[in-house]
Amino acid sequence: MIGSIRFVLSMVLLATDPVNVGLPEDPVVILEDPLGFEMPMLPGAFIGWTEGQPDLPVWPAWIELEENSAAVGIEVVQERWADMPGIRTVRPLPEPCIPSVPQSASVTEPGPCFLFDRFWPESPVELAGSGFRGGTPCAELIVHPLRWNPVSGEMQRLVDLEVSVETRPSSRAHSRGGRDADERMVIITDDEILAPMQALAEWRTTAGIPTEVVTTGEVYAWPGRDDPERIRNYIIDRVASDGIDYVLLGGDTKYVPCRYAFALSYETGGGRDDSLPCDLYYSDLDGSWNLDGDDIWGEVADSVDLYPDVLVGRAPVESLDEAWAFVNKIQAYETASITEHVNRALLIGAVMWQNPFTDGGVLCDYLDEHFIPDFYDVEKQYESQGYYGAGLAVAAMCMGTNFLDITAHGWITVAGCLGIPDVDSVNSYGRYFGMAASDGCWTAAFDFDAIAEHFVTNPQGCGVSYIGNSSYGWGSPGNPLYGYSDRMTIALFDELFEDPSSSLGEVIAGAKTGFVPFSREANTYRCLQYMVNLLGDPSLVPYRMTPLGPSIDLPGMVTPATTEVPVTVSAPGISVEGARVCIHDADCSLYEVAELDASGHAIVPLSQPPSGDLALTVTGTHLRRTTVALPYGTGPSLVLSSVVIDEPSGSGHLIPGAPAGVQLTLHNQGTVDLTGIELLAVLESGPATIDLSTISYGGLSPGMSGSGSNPLALSIDQYAQTGEIVQLQLEISCDQGSWSFSLPLLVYAPGLYFSTYEVDDSVGGNGNGYPEAGETFDLMVDIANLGLLDAGDIWVYLQTQPSYIVWIADEYTIPQIMPDSTGTAFFSGSVDISAPEFDFPEVFFEIYCQNLWYSLDSLILVIGDAGLSEDVESGPGGWTHSGAGDLWHISTSASHSTSHSWYCGSEPGMSYNPGMNCGLFSPEIVLAPAAELTFWSRFDLALYGADGLYVLLDRTGSLEPDTLDFIGAGGLLGAGGFLPFNENFNWLPRTYDLSGLCEPGTQARIELWFYSDTDGQVGGGFWLDDISVTGTCVGPGGTEEPPAPGTLSAGLPFPNPCSSSACIEVAVGTGPWAAAVFDMAGRMVLSEEHAEPWSGVIEIEVDRMPPGIYIIAVDSPVGCVSRRMVVLR
Repeated sequence: MIGSIRFVLSMVLLATDPVNVGLPEDPVVILEDPLGFEMPMLPGAFIGWTEGQPDLPVWPAWIELEENSAAVGIEVVQERWADMPGIRTVRPLPEPCIPSVPQSASVTEPGPCFLFDRFWPESPVELAGSGFRGGTPCAELIVHPLRWNPVSGEMQRLVDLEVSVETRPSSRAHSRGGRDADERMVIITDDEILAPMQALAEWRTTAGIPTEVVTTGEVYAWPGRDDPERIRNYIIDRVASDGIDYVLLGGDTKYVPCRYAFALSYETGGGRDDSLPCDLYYSDLDGSWNLDGDDIWGEVADSVDLYPDVLVGRAPVESLDEAWAFVNKIQAYETASITEHVNRALLIGAVMWQNPFTDGGVLCDYLDEHFIPDFYDVEKQYESQGYYGAGLAVAAMCMGTNFLDITAHGWITVAGCLGIPDVDSVNSYGRYFGMAASDGCWTAAFDFDAIAEHFVTNPQGCGVSYIGNSSYGWGSPGNPLYGYSDRMTIALFDELFEDPSSSLGEVIAGAKTGFVPFSREANTYRCLQYMVNLLGDPSLVPYRMTPLGPSIDLPGMVTPATTEVPVTVSAPGISVEGARVCIHDADCSLYEVAELDASGHAIVPLSQPPSGDLALTVTGTHLRRTTVALPYGTGPSLVLSSVVIDEPSGSGHLIPGAPAGVQLTLHNQGTVDLTGIELLAVLESGPATIDLSTISYGGLSPGMSGSGSNPLALSIDQYAQTGEIVQLQLEISCDQGSWSFSLPLLVYAPGLYFSTYEVDDSVGGNGNGYPEAGETFDLMVDIANLGLLDAGDIWVYLQTQPSYIVWIADEYTIPQIMPDSTGTAFFSGSVDISAPEFDFPEVFFEIYCQNLWYSLDSLILVIGDAGLSEDVESGPGGWTHSGAGDLWHISTSASHSTSHSWYCGSEPGMSYNPGMNCGLFSPEIVLAPAAELTFWSRFDLALYGADGLYVLLDRTGSLEPDTLDFIGAGGLLGAGGFLPFNENFNWLPRTYDLSGLCEPGTQARIELWFYSDTDGQVGGGFWLDDISVTGTCVGPGGTEEPPAPGTLSAGLPFPNPCSSSACIEVAVGTGPWAAAVFDMAGRMVLSEEHAEPWSGVIEIEVDRMPPGIYIIAVDSPVGCVSRRMVVLR
């Protein structure tokens, strides 16, 4: 589970020979020191330690070894490097020093390697030693992801590394091993509230997350200079020894202390204002958080990593009653006996500033439009619209909501219009919300009696979690959406609805991770990392839609002879893939956990025979937590203990077009002999026929198993699709009784779809990566196998289109594509001299493979060099600038690549002026499909105020441009004013998706407007470099012509695969007509009906659909057309 969070450390690798070593993928960030030397940095990487060597990052990696072995050597089997742009001047690594001691800017004496015209280091990897990681012996590697030539200034990045490890026998053993479970949790609490925390631990354990409760008295036996450090060291040890994924800090600071961390000075007098209660300290376990050993934790000089290693939340309870309320509400929420409120959201927005006017409702609307599903009932209470106040908010919470956002000012006792008495008065009658978020100041200052705690501990109402600030939030006056706390709220809701299976801990960790590259300095983003905390259980998975009660098919009892429990879980209209089944006895001494595949069927082996009643608990995405009893008894009992599929290819699965023998083994787990056992299989649904449906088993004594007289014989339809289910009902009878079991079987087939493409015109064209008139080009098309089965002998054929392209090589064979992998088909073509300058034709191609797979797919080919690419090294390149106080110019004061960039500021003073409003404008461009704007920026702005850069897209002929972003205040002033070349933000990339704003072929220009207010506070200015607008392949565009009477057509869905929504263009000439979406089991998921002929694009929201293959059907009096759509997460 924790793998869904971005780790600082590289993945552990299997000890194969050779082994491909995982490498960092983040962009390299080039920092500058005060003397002008450069420091290449990679997020998550580490700094070297030898004085005088080039200051290049190092990266740790581990390779798993066999038991009883140790690494003694490392050999590089293959290494591949890629050139990086620009000439670099890397500083010699200074001698380590105590940052609190005054230092002067001086150049460290460079080491001998600076004299040689060759890359350093010579080897990309070195062996550090052997050790145990998670209980497994490992070779410990130090990887050098960058290398540099001190004479030429060239730098390269390591993009591929394979190594082999030489080992020797070792008798050394790991002293502690972890439990064998997917997820684990530890609750750290106080003896005074031990009972409710133990109840929560039992609740989690019986749902398949083994959870242990420890008291602070036990934890304080660990080493540390104070109690927070002792707690953290305990967590570090438990993660290393047991692989725990979640930590719940079970109590307010009265019971479990917090770490106060320093991000920056708020310039409000210091003290508690600058000391942020920070539970990230218990989540980010790398380093000490106090490298300089002083009394201030989390400073930039302390080299805090910022990435979470374990998911942490806090139960902000101050008494036994509050602790029971916290636990009881979690259990009520997950049991979901009341669900009428689950598809509701409450958005409360205040006017943040009157001058300049800043409406919090703008952010709330953004959350509704971009993240909250359309099927939600969203209530909006906005001060700007006169519908705002404590009474309205309390009434809405009493009615119940699932998600709450409060975009408003706050304080310890206030969240927008609500005070603590208002929150305490809410009675939701069991309709609790799953998550609340607020960007208000101090609302989650849990070291006080903060209002956020009351949302969570009110026993009668509100909800089960709150994410908010433990100190001052950060906004941007006049720029709703673009304040820093606004961005955090956006990130939280993005994470919340991106993956419906993510827990609260994953939501906050994922939201924060995106800010890490911006948080390396003492700035506002670092504040967000520290002060935004989760008050709630990090393992809780909020429901994103009304949960359904699962249907659970399992034996009627267990006996002393029970060795396995067959179970089938289903729910109407949703997939149960990934659902967890936990079987346990009263004290969990018998404890088994299984994860279901898409069939919903599993045979769960028991590690020991039961000695009493068992319980089975099912949890999963969109499933109500449900527990059923497995009573202990005696008498006749017969269960299905094994399913083995035999088909010609030997895959062990049902294959389209192939016969299959299904051998069913039955186990007599009862206490009496069974005689005359007969089985009849009935096909309830699915792409198959039964050729032989009966099996005779004769008699079975207690504890005996039998496979019967013959297997069932099935024939699978030739055009069955991957993931379809053949649903069998097994009717079993004998002289002593009868039983009925459900048996769903998955169809395994390839699923071949277009993924992406690349164009190479370096030989027959100008090498810009776009086919143009008069050029020949190579087209490389990636085909993805999204199915469950290997695809072999794949043949891809391009159809003839458009007329101005002649395909020189129009077919290609790919030998094999494994599931969840891609293969590349190579084609070549020529573009006629008469081709248009810009065009985006839809190119169709057919895909066949030996597994009887066929599909017709398409891509949109970009003809002509649409977009732009500007590195500012050859002058303005068609860019212009103007406006009030215009200071835009090309400068050599700083650059991301080579030596030049656009700079808005004055030289040599390196500062901008108050009252500026000036723009930098691109030449007019044509936007390709899936157009994307990227640029690199660095800036230094006043800490407070409205200074910043507006990023706009101005479409030719539009009434007003689209605002893509505001990059604003958040830099800091140095002591005594702006310090040249000491920016608080370094070169970082920014990317914007333009595809949703306009159609391919739209003419537009990029506008970058710098604005500064008139408060007199200024900074160094704004630098921009390496600006590009690119396009790539998407799904088909269809036709815009009106439909003729009696016609019916539909394009292909795009994008396909999709994750949040897909579009399909349809033309229906005769009404009435209907469009519907069906899953592969034939269940209708969505539908809409229309009376009149129509032509246009239908957008299909898929964010509530489980991953899989769906059929879009358009039905009219003329006929029906269908298209296949793939949903991924």
